[in-house]
Amino acid sequence: MSPRVVQGTAHFYGGFSATATGTVTRYHGTIADAAENIMRGAHGEDDHGAFLATIALCGTACEVAAAYAFRRFLEADAAALKHRLHESAKAAVRELLKSTATVNLAHKTQHALWFAMTGDNLPRSWGDWSKYKPFVQLRNRVVHSGRIDNARARPQPSDAERAVHITRSLHAHIKVVLQNAGLGAYA
Repeated sequence: MSPRVVQGTAHFYGGFSATATGTVTRYHGTIADAAENIMRGAHGEDDHGAFLATIALCGTACEVAAAYAFRRFLEADAAALKHRLHESAKAAVRELLKSTATVNLAHKTQHALWFAMTGDNLPRSWGDWSKYKPFVQLRNRVVHSGRIDNARARPQPSDAERAVHITRSLHAHIKVVLQNAGLGAYA
């Protein structure tokens, strides 16, 4: 598959918007790259639209990576002679992936499904787990209300930088989980 160039614009509550251009190679990585490019292209510390877009896109990149890993585990189990995954867990993951629900490893049910499918105990195995859960809450506030928290509507560069860090860290962790399971990398 040859890379192609895409451009997208996001509009946010409060009149903020941001546009990014990127080369499509790997879906989750491309989204993360676009988020980081928006952050780096911000026009000073008052470019709140860029920081909102970075946070929203980073959340999407995390969702895509987690959904991809869930799919890889389902595919591997379906191809195996000896199935290691419980049928109820597989059915729940299939339903999640067919739905319009956010794939969010901080969600209690999805976290349990992740552990059931991968054996990966995120709070113990991933050093940024304690930062991920607040990031998911931040992303949800940004996407649904355009606010960082109840008192602060305008994001800072540090909010966007944390979002990029968490996203890159989760992608690296998922890559290791897939490699350890013999399912290849999602680089």
